[in-house]
Amino acid sequence: MGIMGLVSLAVCSAMIFSGRSFQGVNNYTDLDDKSRRSLDMMMADLRGATLVTYWGSASNELWINDANGQQVKYLYDSTARKLTRTDNISTRTF
Repeated sequence: MGIMGLVSLAVCSAMIFSGRSFQGVNNYTDLDDKSRRSLDMMMADLRGATLVTYWGSASNELWINDANGQQVKYLYDSTARKLTRTDNISTRTF
């Protein structure tokens, strides 16, 4: 009976540890996916930009004119750790 108890305890411990590890991997995968989408959008805007109208290193802002002549603004809030993209139609926060 003692050996079965030890084996059961070891199996349960391994399952709990595995569950936590898989949850951590899932969180990093989700974060990587969000980072990739935001960088893809930003790089597409930068490649198509015709003019940089404002760049503020202290305020973490970048304003560009896209290929259609619309102004696109990027703002990074370092305390909230959020990147915001604003154009004439919408505002998206990453």
